[in-house]
Amino acid sequence: MRHLPLLLLLAVALGVASGCTDDERPVDLPVSMHQAAITIEAVAMARCDTPPELVDGLSRQLVDAINCLRPGTLAEIPLGAQITMLRAGRPNIIDARALDALRAAAADGDRQLVVRWAYRDVALQHLFWLQDGFRGCAVAAPAGLSNHQNGLAVDLDDSQVWEPVMRAHGWANDLPNDRVHFDYQRAPDVGLGALSLLAFQALWNLNHADAPLALTAELDDATYEALSRAPIAGFATELCEGGEPPIDPGPIRGPTVGQAAWRGCAAPPELIAGLSTQVVEAANCLQPEALVPLRLCNGPGCLRVAAGENPLPWLGAAAHAALLDASRQTGAPISLRWAFRDVALQHFFDSTADNIGCRPPAGGSDLTTGDAIWLSDPDALADALIEAGFSNDDTELDAIWAYEGLGVDDLRPLAILAFQRLWNTNRADDPIDEDGRIGPQTRGAIDRAPVAGFARGICPEPPEMGVPDAGLPDAEPFDAAVPEDAGPRRDAGPVDDATPGEDRGPPMRPDGATPRPDSALTHDAGARDASPQRDGGGGGGLGPLPPGYPGPAPGWSSLSEDAGGCQTQPGSPPPWPLFGLVLLLIARRRRLLRADKTASPGRG
Repeated sequence: MRHLPLLLLLAVALGVASGCTDDERPVDLPVSMHQAAITIEAVAMARCDTPPELVDGLSRQLVDAINCLRPGTLAEIPLGAQITMLRAGRPNIIDARALDALRAAAADGDRQLVVRWAYRDVALQHLFWLQDGFRGCAVAAPAGLSNHQNGLAVDLDDSQVWEPVMRAHGWANDLPNDRVHFDYQRAPDVGLGALSLLAFQALWNLNHADAPLALTAELDDATYEALSRAPIAGFATELCEGGEPPIDPGPIRGPTVGQAAWRGCAAPPELIAGLSTQVVEAANCLQPEALVPLRLCNGPGCLRVAAGENPLPWLGAAAHAALLDASRQTGAPISLRWAFRDVALQHFFDSTADNIGCRPPAGGSDLTTGDAIWLSDPDALADALIEAGFSNDDTELDAIWAYEGLGVDDLRPLAILAFQRLWNTNRADDPIDEDGRIGPQTRGAIDRAPVAGFARGICPEPPEMGVPDAGLPDAEPFDAAVPEDAGPRRDAGPVDDATPGEDRGPPMRPDGATPRPDSALTHDAGARDASPQRDGGGGGGLGPLPPGYPGPAPGWSSLSEDAGGCQTQPGSPPPWPLFGLVLLLIARRRRLLRADKTASPGRG
């Protein structure tokens, strides 16, 4: 009995060091003893489950804050014979606009609807993100980007059984790497993810008047660090204790490009009609008529869009004029699947591939030049296209043709500069370099840009475009403040901060540290469907990482899998004080550990 306190301390410390816990049986950490001192980051370093103290504490405060800022936004899912939660104590909350559709689907099913997760506040989401980084627990999106923050998403058990029933009531599971996930399609995303971040920032400021956060409604560096340091049991003062909210949430904000890239593979129509069109208008403001609208009609000298496609209807002026000439030669309209793809649209497609395993549409960087097209029926047009100055020798598919004739101009640097100028016009408090290059700084700005576009363009009025129905225009040099070395042309690879053709590797933290090993950027989608573990708002790779992502501690390395099958992420920083204590106690009491060599069970 004299060794019992020592054994208990060792069990707690070893549990913290391993972090391998079953989601149904949380490790008995001494949370209740020092709740005020336990932060989200400390829990993420220690365990893979969700402590009830967080659900009942900070998470509840954030839900209350959202309903105070925008009354009636969130509603409780009634639990009973038709609907239950997979784990008792998980928040049974959803956007009020989706509640009736979920209840109707449950009533039409042949079994009880088991919900794994519904709405998740940003504190829970940040915990999952850190757990993924520290412990490799399960794939998760950053706080504010997950579908679950918009309130219109649920993860279900028996998802294949429920799929036709859910779809009949407006729910779709269109994420390739997250088949348990359903999004409600009959209500627009009204920016609840941004409001969730704003609610946390306001709650933090009320309790930290000495170190307030800017009310950006974004996951900026300061908000990221504050979430990591936030107490799981909640703050001393709640946001609306005095009745009225201390801040005005302002107008409803729709999703950003970064948020949209976790929510489906198809480009949102709002992105094409909003931000992407705004980038085109800005480019034409910097260089008039660099891009022209597609001439859509039904005769010779016409173009048409293939059925089922929704491209950005613009193309470089020289390529467009040559394409109309090819149409006249064939005597029929030419059918296109895609034309010009601006930097925001291409970034969206790249991110969906990383985040949720989407297959990006063909064309890639070729279509960002403004002189390439993706054709519906290239074989029948080959001779006319070649005569008009097009070639497909250097493109990835036979259907991708690039114009190489008179007046050709790689418009990538112009389009990138146009976005950078747009950002700085609307975000003077957070400017980015205007250099016509697509590096980490510009990618981060695109992630935070609203899909519907900014409040202001860079021209007082959008430039007027003439009807492009004549022959080839004269080439105009592009000199709109882009440096001479703003990047190579298409045949030299994408314009970027990296050497052409060089693998950039994973995104970097602001301090230059690599956030996690390359091997951790890919995940097995099948393993996530086969187990009842948490689903983090979309599977696949991590995509663009926000600033402050927890990087590996120098010199620390742990096993990727121990004898008990416990998954531990290589490069995860250990809880040093407790780990050092364990080593000391092991050295002094080695014989007491002979019966305690088996690791904790995996999450299952």
